[in-house]
Amino acid sequence: MLRSLGQSIFLSFLLTVLTACGGNRLLKDSEPLVLNQPLAQAHDNYATIYLDWVIVRNGPGSWAKNANWDEYLLRVQNDSQQTLQVMSVRVWDSQGVAQAPVNDRKLLISRSKETAKRYKKEGVEVKAGASAGALWVASGAAVYGGSALGIGALYSGSTAAAGTAVAIIAVAPVIAITGVVVAVNNSKVNKEIGKRNTQLPVVVEPGKVLVLDLFLPLVPSPSKIEILYSQNGQSNLLSIDLLKVLPDLHIVKPDDSQESKP
Repeated sequence: MLRSLGQSIFLSFLLTVLTACGGNRLLKDSEPLVLNQPLAQAHDNYATIYLDWVIVRNGPGSWAKNANWDEYLLRVQNDSQQTLQVMSVRVWDSQGVAQAPVNDRKLLISRSKETAKRYKKEGVEVKAGASAGALWVASGAAVYGGSALGIGALYSGSTAAAGTAVAIIAVAPVIAITGVVVAVNNSKVNKEIGKRNTQLPVVVEPGKVLVLDLFLPLVPSPSKIEILYSQNGQSNLLSIDLLKVLPDLHIVKPDDSQESKP
């Protein structure tokens, strides 16, 4: 009876851990993002660029669970009478490093981790979605930690140890099945990124407005967005100042807690 109970608890715990830590998945009930005004904008004689929103980990507009990347929603308005072509977009972080759009989930995550390591060398902790104010939704990291402590205390004796060994053997097929589910979920998220991502360069016709949906690795405390566009063979660079728009985004402050690492 005790062994059966121990196995059941261990199975439930393991499934919870695997589900929580096993990558990303599409949200079933993601709500549409309703915006009243852009966060920032910039213009010159030929174009106006609007930054409408930045979707961060589990924040408003999220469609994927626990995304360790940023999704920038921009609009490019062609104010001229000639065709305009958006060539590239880069977002600069507070260390003066620029990130370009990426449309691959694994690459987004790996580059986000590289950014976190780079900031850590300077004594700054970076976590996806930290310091995002109303955009930030706390993750379940604290629940996971509590569960781990509970299970560790439960299997502290010799009888419990025997029960744990049996449970591990019994749960092997579950691990395999869960691994397949995680892989399928990650694949679905990656395909969705491909669908949403705007492939650059892209053309904007005279007097028209084009929406850009761009995925970038974490950009801590972004300082500016640079949009390079061309017209009649002439290159133009528009820059949107973000210093006052998204201060300390992804930067952990002393009073921050319960946020997930990238």
